[in-house]
Amino acid sequence: MTSRFHRALNARQVLEVPMDDVRFISFNAQIRSIGTQNLNGCTAVGLFSPAGAIMTHIPPNPDPRLGIANLRRLMGQFILLYHQHLAEFPSDVTSIVVGGTYRGTMALEDHLTEIRSILSREGISPGFRSYSVS
Repeated sequence: MTSRFHRALNARQVLEVPMDDVRFISFNAQIRSIGTQNLNGCTAVGLFSPAGAIMTHIPPNPDPRLGIANLRRLMGQFILLYHQHLAEFPSDVTSIVVGGTYRGTMALEDHLTEIRSILSREGISPGFRSYSVS
């Protein structure tokens, strides 16, 4: 069975954000969504408005220092895109952080703390969604 996401990808109706990347989209008649797949322990951050969206797919790293450095690099690109496209993000924006839980405990809590800090400096208060990592 093909997922809705894969059907939209095949129809070129969604912009896919690969792992370790950041993407911006200004919505048009053809492409009205953005998404990522295969999180498998990764964290996704998205900022959405009726006009456009920014999303990043942040992988974990066995070395916590390198993991936080990569997170800061990707979130730096995320914030840069936000500033470059402020007109696409009026007051009616939604921000969501999607992070994994392992055995009922939040995985990569340091990543979530850092992401919240970066977004709050921009006046963005993200919601949070979790998924279970096996």
